[in-house]
Formats: sequence, structure tokens, C-alpha cells
Amino acid sequence: MAGTTKNKPGAATEGSGPVVRKRLKAEIRKQRIVEAAIDLISKKSFEDTLIEEIAAAANCTTDPVYYFFEGKEEIFIAAYTEVARRLCEHVGMVRILANAR
Repeated sequence: MAGTTKNKPGAATEGSGPVVRKRLKAEIRKQRIVEAAIDLISKKSFEDTLIEEIAAAANCTTDPVYYFFEGKEEIFIAAYTEVARRLCEHVGMVRILANAR
């Protein structure tokens, strides 16, 4: 069977369990960082919130924060986008309920 390659048993391939789990863990960590930023910025302010505080509130070091985001401004944009998404979702639910009456 020259020219064919087989995956080693347990090797991570696209669509396999380990790769999907790793991607999910990364998305969960990123979401925790965004949630921490939302919480801190809403309590303090953008200017007074430090990246180190966001990392601590997300139970991580600053390394993952900088892995996902270039800086505080990018974190703010992600936090703002998430809050806007929630607001739109809420408004949509209110409209649905209002139309159901």
C-alpha cells in the first residue's frame, strides 16, 4: 500500500475527539476572558481595568489573554459585541412575547 498514510492510533486529526475538545476548551477559555472583562469593565471602567485583573478574574494568566486578544481594546470590542448580542437576543424575545399576546 505504497503512497497511503494511516493515522496513528489516538492521533488527533481534523474532526476527531481530541482536536474538537481542544478547540472547545479554547473557546471556553476565551469566553471566560470576555465574561471577566464584561464584569470588570461594568464595575470599574475600561480605563481602570487592567489586563492582569481580567486574567485573574478568568482564572488564568495573561498568556491566554494575549493569545486570544492583541490588547485591551480588542478585549473591549469582544465584550461589547457579546453584550450587544445579548441585548439583541433579549429584544427579539420581547418582540416574540409581545406578538404572542
